[in-house]
Amino acid sequence: MIITINQINQTAEGLYPFAGKIYLDDLVEEEANIVMLEPVQVEGQASILDSHLYQVTAKQKCVGKLICARCLTTFPTSLEAKWQEKFTDKKELACDTEEETIHFFSEGQIDLDLFVREQLLIHLPYAPLCKPDCAGLCPVCGVNKNEKPCECDTQRIDPRLAKLQDLLAEDKDSVS
Repeated sequence: MIITINQINQTAEGLYPFAGKIYLDDLVEEEANIVMLEPVQVEGQASILDSHLYQVTAKQKCVGKLICARCLTTFPTSLEAKWQEKFTDKKELACDTEEETIHFFSEGQIDLDLFVREQLLIHLPYAPLCKPDCAGLCPVCGVNKNEKPCECDTQRIDPRLAKLQDLLAEDKDSVS
């Protein structure tokens, strides 16, 4: 999605509203947790802050199909973000400090695709879950515990303490 400076300058108040879709199909191959990604709906406005200084404020949302980190099933989720960035067409005004970042653009065009992509990746959950209380897979038999329970013994005993378990069993035998 590209916004031109002419579009912003031609508005009466210096506010240029925009809306559109951005396709980020390459993220499906790059990110292991994404199975499918609908086009990202982006809307917002670009404004003139000062001479050669512009600001873009946007909201974006899309639906993605992700893989649950516990049970490995796919589930749909909404991915939304709001962001704001500043731009300039003068190299000497561009900066990247802790307080402020002003991005440089050339040829009178601001390309928003990179910023939309970045915000989507930032808001992507690190370990996506199909539901907050997902029981996951049984480590012994592999059954999805959300669908059916399993009777596997998943209690793990630290091998360094296994002898203590034997002593406790012997102690119970001697008491009875």
